[in-house]
Amino acid sequence: MLMNSKIRKALRIPVTKPVIVDSAVFHGHSQIHSITDVANHTSTATSGQMLKADANGLPVDATNTDTDVASAVTLKHAAVTVSAPIALSTQALSLVNDVAATVTEIDTGVLGSSDTTIPTSQTVVDAIATHAAVITSVHGLIITAGQTITVEASSVVNQDLTTDASPTFVTAKLSGLTDDYIPYHVNDATGLANGPTKTNVDSAVNLKHTAGTDTALGAVGTKDPPIDADLCLYRDSAAANVLVTSTWTQIKAFLKTYFDTLYVSVTGRYRFAAELADDATQAIPTITANFAAHGRVVVSSAGVINESASFEIDSTGTAQLIYATANVVINADTDGKFCIGTAAAQNPMTFRNRLGGARNVMINLWYA
Repeated sequence: MLMNSKIRKALRIPVTKPVIVDSAVFHGHSQIHSITDVANHTSTATSGQMLKADANGLPVDATNTDTDVASAVTLKHAAVTVSAPIALSTQALSLVNDVAATVTEIDTGVLGSSDTTIPTSQTVVDAIATHAAVITSVHGLIITAGQTITVEASSVVNQDLTTDASPTFVTAKLSGLTDDYIPYHVNDATGLANGPTKTNVDSAVNLKHTAGTDTALGAVGTKDPPIDADLCLYRDSAAANVLVTSTWTQIKAFLKTYFDTLYVSVTGRYRFAAELADDATQAIPTITANFAAHGRVVVSSAGVINESASFEIDSTGTAQLIYATANVVINADTDGKFCIGTAAAQNPMTFRNRLGGARNVMINLWYA
């Protein structure tokens, strides 16, 4: 279309040849159109390659392909932060598990020896160590080759350790030990073994008293009578008054030795106390040759003394009365009497009740 000459003059547009204007109108295109329209544009970009801007801001090939970027997005893992120091993603853990599985398959021959592209076990182990080092350097974790990474529950990881609150620990059972027993270390080869029970230890603590003293012993039981094996507690004055014990056998032997220095030892003493029926007899011990004996007899009935006497006997069996009531005779067997000896001389001597009824008789004799 040709522009009116008056309009061109008003706009001060120089006169252009009609052919040029017509060409421009023919080759013109819409200002809004698709950049991927190959009919109107050309490009040096490679198919499947990511684009970046050059120095002039125009699109050119970038380093990575679309496939590379998609793989990186798929294999990404969450960054470890201070608030969640061990919250590793399952993708990161799967890398270790995949490599470990490869080691197992190589060692057990699952993959076969004919595949020349399979790495050696040592190569894979080195790869695990390298991966562990990378994770350690990035996330601050300490990972030992061959060990399993365990992701703890958030309730365990996020415990409040900044106050007096006690942390929660996982309950662990020590094998080979019995409940309620306190373990102790036997030696490095044996390890731990059962010690005393906690019940016994608690009891010992509750009943404790200061060592070497008799304070805070608490209430003790009683026993009557004591026996020779029983122990008596006392202080040893010759050893800084420490507590010691002695048996009753030891104490009695000590007392006998002591009292023997104060009193004359008696070779023999005889005592009889029982009911003696009418005409019944009771023999006393034999008197040692060349020695004499002294005795006393009391005869009673219903608690009332009937007869009594004090007497002496020699080793020949001859007796004499020191004093006696009316119905006591010596070296004679007389009816109606209490007889000290039933014949002229007796050793051992026999006592006889001939008072006409049962009597309670008590005889005491000191002899050699």
